Amino acid sequence: MKDKETQLYVTLTVISLILLVVVLGRVQAGPPSKVTFAAGSRTGAYYKFALQYKERLAENGLEVVVLETGGSLENLRLLREGKADIAFIQSGLSPDGSQLQSLGSVFPEPLWLFTRGEEPLTRMNQLLGKSVAIGTTDSGTREVALSILDDAKMREKLRTVSVGGEEAKQQLLDGELDAAFFVGAQSVQAVRELAVDPSVQLADFDRVQAYARYHSSLFPVTLYAGMLDISQDLPPKDVHLLSTACSLVVSEDFHYALVTLFLQTANSIHRAPGPFQTYGEYPSPKNVTLPLMPEAEQFYESGPSFFFRYLPFFWAATFDRLIILLLPLVTLLFPLFRVAPPLYGWILRRKLLKKQEILRDIEINEDGLSYAERQAVLKELTEQLAELKNLPPNYQNDVFLFQLRLERVQDQLAKASSDEGLEAR
Repeated sequence: MKDKETQLYVTLTVISLILLVVVLGRVQAGPPSKVTFAAGSRTGAYYKFALQYKERLAENGLEVVVLETGGSLENLRLLREGKADIAFIQSGLSPDGSQLQSLGSVFPEPLWLFTRGEEPLTRMNQLLGKSVAIGTTDSGTREVALSILDDAKMREKLRTVSVGGEEAKQQLLDGELDAAFFVGAQSVQAVRELAVDPSVQLADFDRVQAYARYHSSLFPVTLYAGMLDISQDLPPKDVHLLSTACSLVVSEDFHYALVTLFLQTANSIHRAPGPFQTYGEYPSPKNVTLPLMPEAEQFYESGPSFFFRYLPFFWAATFDRLIILLLPLVTLLFPLFRVAPPLYGWILRRKLLKKQEILRDIEINEDGLSYAERQAVLKELTEQLAELKNLPPNYQNDVFLFQLRLERVQDQLAKASSDEGLEAR
């Protein structure tokens, strides 16, 4: 019997350990203390925003290494190769089947087209035969510009130049280019300088709704008169533009606990109103190309969890992991909890039954034991009676009945011994 009980205990222990290992295997280790952020060129909005993330996340004990890159396409490559943990990516770019995920869009990125001349361009066919900067090979600007030119059947009818940013701006001002595409926030230095230069004009698209219907990653925006500079009345009238959105994209092994921290930081940086967004419009789950991480979806639906609201980041991450660990573990062990009490009761009753059987054998004495041998067994059962009296109250009635029977057998054995002594005299 003891071997069977031991085997049962060992089995339950092994099952519990297996469940524990399974749960532990599904819970990631603690969040890293350092992440690599692929940004963009030093003169662009991506890099400047990344530096703000670095400064604010340092307050939570997280070190951020900001990488200067050529733009969204290079950022995607760095994420796929595991050389970056998080990056700014222009919406609409294809990740080539990788497992990258998004934390949401963080700010709009209008498409700006500046042309030399006195009158602003309104149709793409007005670029016929001209030299146009479409952005560098690693930039998202190039992808959008070529898509727009293809829609208008204009790519082969003009000369494209693979330059962007400050270089494109300078060549446009020097007369080396007739037009230049830029994608970025209004804070981009090249955009602000070109917007106030009288030698160039900002294109005012009159087909923005049609272009937006062709591309799910583009949406129409309006740059209202005076929005860039009210004192100089720039622009002098409303300008219709197309816009993409900048998204925070993460690698496939990005730690889930960092999602809340980055989105809280994004909220503090990007929630302010601007020429193309209202207060609190960003960060947003809209205008993203890649699927959202589940933790990001939860953040947008219900905000940060209790721990992340009131505790420092690494403490919050620790408690959050404990909850993630304990909940499935309790769920897995719940059937065992239900089985344990009746199983324990069965084991105790089996013990009592075994002692009852021993007592019955002594009472009947089918084995023909001597008086001394029977007394030794009764003495051992009497000593075990003290241990049985420590059992839970539910079993004390069985213990009491066993005690009564033990005393009766002892009396019977004593009487039989006395009768044998009288007969011998």
